[in-house]
Amino acid sequence: MNFDFSSEQKEAADQVGRLLANSGSLSECRRALDGEIVMSALAWRGLAEVGFQALLIDEAFGGFGMAPVDICLISREIGYSLAPVPSLSSVYIASAAIQRHGDQELQEAWLPKLAAGEVVGTFALPVVGPVDGSSKGDCNWVLNASELAIPDARAADLMLLADRSGADFSCYLIKLKQDAVTVKDGRSCDPSRPLDLVDLAGAQAVKLDAVSAADWQTIVDRAAIFLAFEQVGAATRALEMARDYALQRYSFGRPIGSYQAIKHKLADVYALIEIAVSHAYYGAWALTSEPDAVPLAAAGARVAASRALRLAAQENIQVHGGIGYTWESDCQLFYRRARYWNIVLGSDAEWRCKILDQLRAGAGTRYAP
Repeated sequence: MNFDFSSEQKEAADQVGRLLANSGSLSECRRALDGEIVMSALAWRGLAEVGFQALLIDEAFGGFGMAPVDICLISREIGYSLAPVPSLSSVYIASAAIQRHGDQELQEAWLPKLAAGEVVGTFALPVVGPVDGSSKGDCNWVLNASELAIPDARAADLMLLADRSGADFSCYLIKLKQDAVTVKDGRSCDPSRPLDLVDLAGAQAVKLDAVSAADWQTIVDRAAIFLAFEQVGAATRALEMARDYALQRYSFGRPIGSYQAIKHKLADVYALIEIAVSHAYYGAWALTSEPDAVPLAAAGARVAASRALRLAAQENIQVHGGIGYTWESDCQLFYRRARYWNIVLGSDAEWRCKILDQLRAGAGTRYAP
């Protein structure tokens, strides 16, 4: 039995990797740090040209209708390049939520534009509320809320708001380009992945009645697996940076990579990356072959990939020594992204608790060796 990705999937990922390398993603991250951009329009357009945003959207709405596993290696390339694009917000969550739970009108209005990369979607972070909503009839609502933490809100055109503040779970779609919505910079630890503050003062919204808390968690779990591939890609790039510097930097007439202290650091990072790769691959398998295994696979991939990237980013700085702490060094870009990704879909502690909950419930026992 072959558990590897197909040659077509690898070729598509290689194409995206070359595209992002030519877009100068680290330079685009620098522009974000300087406040010049909130996302890389160059990389986003390039991804649209190769069909990344359309991969998982049905053909009826301008997409390709591919399986979730087809996007995994591409996600790894996006992470490897550290591209400042809203892949998580727009592709993994907003597009998925509208496709799975939006009515025909919402799908026809938004999915073709999302597939073409013409508009950007986003979502509310796991802790949301309080949200004050009042119905205007049918699915139309008016919402009031203050300082909601929303990824990529300044670049987005629409937002999926999952409201857990009341007794019942609710999910709303809100156009961000309306007078009743105010968006301001939330000063993210990684300006290349902005975390903005959104105020709703009588904002017009559409309620997605078919979405339950379990449905939303399914979307988040799937997104967590895709994000794990991005984290693995970024961790691999950080390890390569540290390795290359250790081979070039000399101390006492020898490359610093020849000293055991440096070798052990790099070996520890490599081991964690390989563990994260295994979890990510298991998640990709679960998405395709065993949906019941997805919650446990997603939690495992999320925890392993976050741990690997955190250590890779930290040790990259350590190996670079004093230069690694300077503004001119690119090491900070990986450290910033590691910190941001560690919280954007929930904290590491939350995902660890999900692993325990799944194991207590007996999940994964069918797949134990």
